[in-house]
Amino acid sequence: MSPEERRDIEEKPTNNLEAYDLYLQAKQLIPRESTTLVSSVTEIETFKKGISLLEAASQKDPKFALAYCLIAKAHDFLYFDKLDHTPERCALAEAAVNEALQLRPDLAEVHLAVAFHLYACSEDFERARVQIAIAAQSLSNNSDLLELSALIDRVQGRWEKATTGLEKAVSLDPRNPELLQVLASQYFYVRSYRDAERIEDRLIELEPDDPWFPSYKAHQAFYEKAAEADLKRVRTAFEALPASTRGFVVNGLRVFYAMCARDFAAAGEIISKSPNEEIGFLGTVVPCRIVAIWVEMVQGNHPTMEEFGVTREQLYRKVEADPTNPALLSALGCVDVALGRKQLAISEAKRAVEMMPISKDAVHAPNLLRNLARVYAWANEPDLALETLAPLTKIPDGVYYGPLKLDPSWDPIRKDPRFDKLLAELAPKD
Repeated sequence: MSPEERRDIEEKPTNNLEAYDLYLQAKQLIPRESTTLVSSVTEIETFKKGISLLEAASQKDPKFALAYCLIAKAHDFLYFDKLDHTPERCALAEAAVNEALQLRPDLAEVHLAVAFHLYACSEDFERARVQIAIAAQSLSNNSDLLELSALIDRVQGRWEKATTGLEKAVSLDPRNPELLQVLASQYFYVRSYRDAERIEDRLIELEPDDPWFPSYKAHQAFYEKAAEADLKRVRTAFEALPASTRGFVVNGLRVFYAMCARDFAAAGEIISKSPNEEIGFLGTVVPCRIVAIWVEMVQGNHPTMEEFGVTREQLYRKVEADPTNPALLSALGCVDVALGRKQLAISEAKRAVEMMPISKDAVHAPNLLRNLARVYAWANEPDLALETLAPLTKIPDGVYYGPLKLDPSWDPIRKDPRFDKLLAELAPKD
């Protein structure tokens, strides 16, 4: 070992045992990777509890740089997962990471924390890579570093490189469920379904008591195949999830699968009985009653501003409060087309795509294009809808066979021969 490596091994992160104990408690509450698929009010409170523990640790040892790094990461997660997508949350992360950098500019973990902050809050990927390179001088085989590099790679459209990086990270930390979940989603995005299934099986074996992983495996199977048995299986799996896991995204998926089964009564019941005020909808989180507008429309009804104007205003206020979030603007476009405001809807959905093109974010931009295609379809613009959909069959996380086949969102263009052609491109090959 070099003198530097020996020093790093022997160095204590803090000499205060109470501070270190608080830090370890917080690490159990703050995951290493995003858990956005099961986000809920409970998760927000868990993160805030972790931050409180870390703040107490930093009070006991004001020079505890790793505590500040984890404080920054917690704030970054809340911002990145859109659980608290506010400038104030980003500023709290910035303050914590700057404190860590001032205390220990020589510490590789600090530069890794700076890199994650630049990725999660600033979307400044090139500066993040500079910080990763500094951290890599001491942490070249660190799974967190490899994972963050891979996440930046896939945002920038380097999908093969991202897969390689995530596989290497998993080889170094093979029992990390958060990391395995990221790898499973990576294979799912590129439609490498057998590899995704392989990783999901590892997760189920690693965490046999966690009901989420079998549910997510069923979710992947439906997206690939869309057989009647797959739809029944995934609905059963999601309905069986404990109430404690039914956050924004889980309830949104329950509504989505009820709609795919044309069980609109069940969809309405899920919305009305949701314990949360908000729910997942077309790639973002919206007031629950917003989804009721979409459910009404796909049934062939005609929701009106008289009936849903107040609800639409709630979403509009969210868009105004978070103008840098294209997913909210895209959702507003979908709501406006449902309310018959076709030209306004098209302009909103198009503006969302312009805010985040695939060249800027290859992971989240496809969802905005899907929503634009939905708006075109319901605005009686079938040519534009199919023109927008066609490239999505060929890119990662574009469109999948299951939703395209059964989601009533596509009913206005379902009888078009060009739609059949798109379905055939995505149909299971085995």
